[in-house]
Amino acid sequence: MARQSTHRLLMVRPASFGFNPETAATNTFQAAGGDEVHEKALAEFDGAVAVLRNFGCEVQVVEDTPEPAKPDAIFPNNWLILHESGRAFFFPMEAPSRRSERRTDLLPTGVNLFDLSHSEAEGCYLEGTGSMVIDWVNHRIFACKSSRTDFLLLSEFSKMISCEVVYFQATNSEKVPIYHTNVMMAIGSEWAVVCFDSVPEEADRDNLRKKLINRTIVSITMAQMAAFAGNMLEVRNADGEIGIVLSDRAWQSLEQDQQDTLTQFGQPLRVKIPTIESVGGGGIRCMICENFCPELPS
Repeated sequence: MARQSTHRLLMVRPASFGFNPETAATNTFQAAGGDEVHEKALAEFDGAVAVLRNFGCEVQVVEDTPEPAKPDAIFPNNWLILHESGRAFFFPMEAPSRRSERRTDLLPTGVNLFDLSHSEAEGCYLEGTGSMVIDWVNHRIFACKSSRTDFLLLSEFSKMISCEVVYFQATNSEKVPIYHTNVMMAIGSEWAVVCFDSVPEEADRDNLRKKLINRTIVSITMAQMAAFAGNMLEVRNADGEIGIVLSDRAWQSLEQDQQDTLTQFGQPLRVKIPTIESVGGGGIRCMICENFCPELPS
């Protein structure tokens, strides 16, 4: 059975973090920042790494390359999945400015690379574990419809990793499609956080509950989703203890009963990343690429 979480994580320390107008066209969570945005983001990034390492996670920090400038390099989960089969997958990105983020030099030794980025030439995109929230235990991919998540490519990838696809519509309060599934839902070994209010079709909501039937579900509001409360990730430390990493802003948005429920399943690992969330339009889950590839003997 596939693991739902791992203690081995990969993160990219940005060289040129900032507001990206290309991605803002479809990401309503973004807002232009003020002064010293890059310096603030670096401090937030380093603080997040410290929280994860203090918990006992093995965090590989890779320095972003300064040229070309990549304002979203801090979010490697969108272009890379490191699978337990020993395969690495590169994904096609909608924004041309993000395509230079893909790097073969940071791949683990011995992996087999499957590069799906050729679909960019056809206008088809699938932005990694932003587009897809993957239930590794039950072999399901949850994905909401958006310009960044092509259904045919999603179906192709799901066959490559032997997963069922759960595909549905999700929108914000202005009825604009949510750009990435991982801002409206998260899945752990025994829990799931879902913003059902963002799913307009009753049939889709019912199907989501059905497919998550073996999870304790924490339902969040649209306002909590806007505070990145759907952008969480379950991790394990080297001793096998479970943590749930989320932003301090997301944690503060939750009601006491929601906090209590999540705490039953893992230690809350709160990180302070307000600049990254507001200017980058992505949260802590987006900053982490899980490494499920088998560890080779040293």
